[in-house]
Amino acid sequence: NLKELHARSNILVTLPEGGFSKNEKLEWLDLGQNKLVQLKESIFSKNRKLRFLDLGQNYIKKIPRELFSNNSSLRSLS
Repeated sequence: NLKELHARSNILVTLPEGGFSKNEKLEWLDLGQNKLVQLKESIFSKNRKLRFLDLGQNYIKKIPRELFSNNSSLRSLS
């Protein structure tokens, strides 16, 4: 299973609903320098092992409170 995904600078505008749900072992996700505006509340609900998440240099103004409700492993968010 995928543990790291680097999707920096890919001009991503949206992420599919449940886009990372099949990657339950994902620990490192870099989505920085894209064109993301919002994130669905359940986008990371199955990623309980996610420790590092980079959302920097996007256009996200608000992060839903429930976004990380199933994730106690997160150590770094930028």
